[in-house]
Amino acid sequence: MLIDFVTTKDAVEILKVAGRNFSQRHIAWLCEKGRIPGAHKMGKTWLIPEKSLKIYLLTYHKSTVRKNTEEQPQ
Repeated sequence: MLIDFVTTKDAVEILKVAGRNFSQRHIAWLCEKGRIPGAHKMGKTWLIPEKSLKIYLLTYHKSTVRKNTEEQPQ
């Protein structure tokens, strides 16, 4: 089974299509901090499993929706 990897540049485009505006540097920071599981650095390039990126996107979206809901007065 082969895993599809993307670079930070590809990740920016994938997230942009999903409505999220992240910079390459922010995605690299997420990789450095271990927020995107399975990401590995090869030389200067981060290799990010596409599946992990999609999982992060779903997790990020859920936490954003939950945070915005909690801040609204009822």
